Amino acid sequence: KKKYSAFLEKNLGLLVETLDDLYQEQSRMQFYERQLYRHHGATKRNEQRKAAGEAEESLKKPQAPRQLDTMLISNQINTYCRQINHFAGGSFGKLFLLNQGLGKNKE
Repeated sequence: KKKYSAFLEKNLGLLVETLDDLYQEQSRMQFYERQLYRHHGATKRNEQRKAAGEAEESLKKPQAPRQLDTMLISNQINTYCRQINHFAGGSFGKLFLLNQGLGKNKE
């Protein structure tokens, strides 16, 4: 029983770390989208300047984050969740039923 507890504790810790990694990837994607929006606005301003005969800004399109990283992290989260569910799934079901029963007694 102690061995399973240590296994679940380790997997939960790894799951939390991986969820943090996913959050960081999502933050990178949001930053990229903001940069892309700004780039699009700057491109339109350049077109207006060009039409008015003014000097244009030099623009560098932002580089998109790698989507493979997000896929790998998501797959790792799925793996941890399946392992946790495999070892503790029955306990979660019993806990849910117990909570449902206790909730009815309070009413």
